[in-house]
Amino acid sequence: SLAALSASAAGPIIYRAGAIAQSQLAWIDRSGKSLEPVGDADSPLASPALSTDGRQVVIGRNIDSNWDLWLLDTARGVRTRLTSDPAIDLYAVWSPDGGRLAFSSTREGPVSLYTKSLTGTGQEDALPNTVGAVLTDWSSDGRFLLYRKTGPAANFDLWALAMTGDRTPLPVAQSRFNERDGQFSPDGRWIAYGSDESGRSEIYVQPFPGPGDKTQASTAGGAQVRWRADGKELFYVALDARLMAIPMQMPSTGSTIVAGRP
Repeated sequence: SLAALSASAAGPIIYRAGAIAQSQLAWIDRSGKSLEPVGDADSPLASPALSTDGRQVVIGRNIDSNWDLWLLDTARGVRTRLTSDPAIDLYAVWSPDGGRLAFSSTREGPVSLYTKSLTGTGQEDALPNTVGAVLTDWSSDGRFLLYRKTGPAANFDLWALAMTGDRTPLPVAQSRFNERDGQFSPDGRWIAYGSDESGRSEIYVQPFPGPGDKTQASTAGGAQVRWRADGKELFYVALDARLMAIPMQMPSTGSTIVAGRP
């Protein structure tokens, strides 16, 4: 939610007045220098996801107090609407071939997962066994979706859903702490995610689907992890809002991964 308000037990409400700031997407280089904007400054944006070829970004846009999915052409800045349901549509991820999107939506009540074709009629399909799922990634082989879901202790857990065959959700990372922002490695053998089990959010990596122990990759807190396209680095946002990179040594066999210095 973008609501900036809070109600006290005694009744008074505190809130932020004024317009909500606009969002601006931009390309940045490895030194942190801003190269060029992507599209125009816009209404509040959420959960941007870049296509494999870098030519399009799927974004959540808040238009007239409703969140829908849009495509943004990174070269021309042209926006194309993808969904128009009165429910909330957010957290879209690309299929490996770029022909479909999977996303989270409240169109049937509780949030759950859907897919949408980007060709033909643009058919949308609900996915089974996904009530409560907030989508985070789609494996590079197309076999699994990764999502977070609230656990029994009101914490976030990570689950995977097979896209064919048995559609029973597969537990990935469950504890009394919060596991979130799960991301498949490019080869599909590892999952990176954030967890607050140490008392603050840190980045961890563990084998998928397992077994194997997890490795803490960040050293001073971090969130919003992403893999480099070849799997040799992890990117994440540190607690002081700096973008960080960690070199990763991926073993050809076995279940031990080595994280370098952030």
